[in-house]
Amino acid sequence: MVGNRERIDPDVADALVTRLHAGGLELHRARALALSEEARGCIDSAIDELDAAIHLIRLAATNFDNPQEST
Repeated sequence: MVGNRERIDPDVADALVTRLHAGGLELHRARALALSEEARGCIDSAIDELDAAIHLIRLAATNFDNPQEST
């Protein structure tokens, strides 16, 4: 069975995803304004990290909704 530490309430997940998505949009805006290639690279890395975090939160929320027993 999925442990409590591996699950997250769907309402909390939605709030987290919304906040992370907003941060990602701001980073996309900042990327358009960045003058150096190095700055754009750093911003792209941060965007990738936010995307990965959103993916993990969605997985955890899915486990909360549909916990499965492991055998």
